[in-house]
Amino acid sequence: MSTSRGEPHWHTGSLAGTYTLLVKSYQGMSWAALFNQRDDPSGLNYGDIDSALWAASRQVTSWPTHNLWSTYFSPWSAVVDNTTAGRFTASTNWTVASSLAGRYGTNYRRAAPVAVSDVAWYKVDIPETGTYRVDVWYPASTGNSAATPYIVATSTGNKTVHVDQRSNGGKWRSLGTFTLVKGDANKVGVSRWTSGTGYVVADAVRVTRV
Repeated sequence: MSTSRGEPHWHTGSLAGTYTLLVKSYQGMSWAALFNQRDDPSGLNYGDIDSALWAASRQVTSWPTHNLWSTYFSPWSAVVDNTTAGRFTASTNWTVASSLAGRYGTNYRRAAPVAVSDVAWYKVDIPETGTYRVDVWYPASTGNSAATPYIVATSTGNKTVHVDQRSNGGKWRSLGTFTLVKGDANKVGVSRWTSGTGYVVADAVRVTRV
């Protein structure tokens, strides 16, 4: 609704058992009120309600400058395990294992380090371009790599974060926050390209909007 001439705009509508009042003020503020009954002969006057909403809006001296969605609603989050159908891809070099405690789900994948990337990828359907926290889960072991490379496909290219998988396993560990692009694609990976000995493990990842 345009306010190019500086005047407020109203829009009303109703369905059986409901009534809605939408307002866009000349100051650029907008609000909506949804009621669980229609106007009726009982004396209910939506004009009075409109006046009350205008009075309430004039009492607000400052408005939030950031999105409050995550304050009042659970943020969007997705978990992809190495067993999630259609969401995990890896070469045959990544073998299935289940011997370690602290794994996510029934098993995990592991591979020996080598001087080639050979990434095990997790495909995540990102709903909107924005900032997301990426967490990883793996079973810790002294036989794992001290510098497993996790790759995050961000809006500005791939970012690599090394994790010591010998400790702090069996729980979610944060790789940090990243700008991810909207779309269903490979977003997080585990690479084999690292120095030293010990298996690199690909178990589960979680992506959460922040």
